[in-house]
Order: sequence, then structure tokens, then C-alpha cells
Amino acid sequence: MLKRVISAAIGLLILILVFAANNMAVLNIAVTIIALIGISEFYNALKAKNVKPIETIGYIAALPILGIGYLEPDILKIILFFTLPLAIFVLFFKSIWSNLKHNIIDIAITIMGIIYVPFLLSFIPLTRSLENGQYFIWYLLAGAWVTDTCAYFVG
Repeated sequence: MLKRVISAAIGLLILILVFAANNMAVLNIAVTIIALIGISEFYNALKAKNVKPIETIGYIAALPILGIGYLEPDILKIILFFTLPLAIFVLFFKSIWSNLKHNIIDIAITIMGIIYVPFLLSFIPLTRSLENGQYFIWYLLAGAWVTDTCAYFVG
């Protein structure tokens, strides 16, 4: 319990510092680091269930998606249009090339990791860039914190 409280306090302090900096570059770097840690945790949790995600391709495909906060909207459309289909193609090619060492479940888990963690987290810099976006971000984080806290105590 104490370990959770300490890690939450440190996380909250880092969160406040990132948003207090009021700098998009700092936010983009923080989101990129969090997403890479998150996708690593996602893949490690599934490896414990005897699934073998193709992690290198997952990380490589995550980087262009995480670059969304750094780019213009027109380039964003191109990246989103090509990244996931290219990742799927490479995953199937790698599976065939490696004599089917990875099956369709491994490929699906790898793709799910790309979509679930970096793609969804990439909306944080996009939301922040909106007019009054910093308030939307605080609202989202406060809402997630309140619902998680209530779920923890209520059950």
C-alpha cells in the first residue's frame, strides 16, 4: 500500500511539472515516454499468458504514431493512413519468414498493443493543442483519477 502511495505521489508531481511547464515539446516527450513504458507493460503482461507479441515491430510502429504531436495535421493523416497497414504487412511477412514461429494471436496482440497504448495516448497532445486544451487535459485526468479512486474503494 505504501509503495502505491509513494509511486502515485511521484507520478502526480511529474504530471504537475509537465503541465506547469506549459510547453508542447515537454508534453510530447512525456507522452512518448509514458507510451513506450505502457506498451512494454502491455506486452510483458501478455507474455505472462504465453503469448509472444512481436515487440520490436510494435515499438517501431508506435514511434510514428507518437510523433503525431510534433507534426502538421496533413502529415498526421498520411502517417495514420500508412503506419498500421504497413505494420500489419510487416508482422505477417515476419511470421511467414520465420517459418510461422509467431501465430495470428501473436500478430493480433502486437497490433492491439500499437492501437491500445500509443495510438490512444497520442490524443493527449492533440487535445492539448486545442483552444483551452490544457483545461480539457486536466478534466480528463481528474475524471480518470476520481473514477479509479472510487472503483478502488467501492469495489
